[in-house]
Amino acid sequence: MTVRRGRQGPDVAPGDPGAPAPLSGLGFDPVVAAAWLYYQDDLTQSEIAGLLGVSRATVVNLLGEARRRGVVHVALDPGAAGRVALARGLAARYGLADCVLVPDDGGASHPAERIGTAGAQLLARELRSGDRLGVSFGRTVLALSKALPAPSPPLRDIEVVQITGSLTAKDAFSPELCTLNVATRLQAHCNHLHAPMFVSSPTMRAMLTAEPPIAGHLALARSCNRVVFGVADLTIDGTIFQSGMFTPAEIAPYVARGAIAIIASHFVDIDGRPVDGAHHERLVGITLAELAAIPQRICVSGGPDKVNALHACLAGGYVTHLVTDERTARELLQQG
Repeated sequence: MTVRRGRQGPDVAPGDPGAPAPLSGLGFDPVVAAAWLYYQDDLTQSEIAGLLGVSRATVVNLLGEARRRGVVHVALDPGAAGRVALARGLAARYGLADCVLVPDDGGASHPAERIGTAGAQLLARELRSGDRLGVSFGRTVLALSKALPAPSPPLRDIEVVQITGSLTAKDAFSPELCTLNVATRLQAHCNHLHAPMFVSSPTMRAMLTAEPPIAGHLALARSCNRVVFGVADLTIDGTIFQSGMFTPAEIAPYVARGAIAIIASHFVDIDGRPVDGAHHERLVGITLAELAAIPQRICVSGGPDKVNALHACLAGGYVTHLVTDERTARELLQQG
């Protein structure tokens, strides 16, 4: 079937050089022609209307008739349908505004990389000019920061804000690197928190956070309208140990009091309630209550070790938009 563009409309007589070329071999069935052009040649409905010399509304009707006649059969991928049901189930259970699930790949890659990529796509879709975006840290947040596409058209007046103090032991998943990556991708203003994540004493924390530059930065973080963060589990191979943030001995008292996860450097129990302790009193960054007050809270996390940690984060109401993997979603829904 060949069709060429030209003058369209009732004033074009058959054989006129501006008329469409004949649809040879099809007997010019407009239903078949419209279906072929739309589903096989990937043309838009407006393009098809121009080629057939009809209105766009007529093209819509022709495509509907093609499905009714059986000219076109629409098949839904069972895997995709299952992911939709899982996502809706999670959203309903935890009161989420949106849930994005990454399909299982049989363990071929680390879930953090794939979840981070999906999170970057979600964040890119949500961002608007004038936004103030808070950024936490972790392996999945770092993957998101690397995968974030440059916005097109460019966004204006974006502020990217580090929401916790800096890590000094290892910088692989550091808050400052994650924040810088996101700001660079967005060509946005980068606001680093020039203070360590933990200081030597509660008194030092009170003094430091009272200093105008630090107090001003924390106020900026509290004023974010979006935030992206991950969830750390307390297993020995988790991010908190890889980053040098904690030693097993340091978290033992928190675990004894029921801690199951870390969100923005804060320990929480299985229901998402804060578990305070010596480190909490020395922490420089926004509080969990301040995190929960940010309007859009995008959590990127998943993997077999993160189910309980994610449940704690979701149960505590810290998430509005979740990006995780299919297996983790199933296990979350199976929990009582």
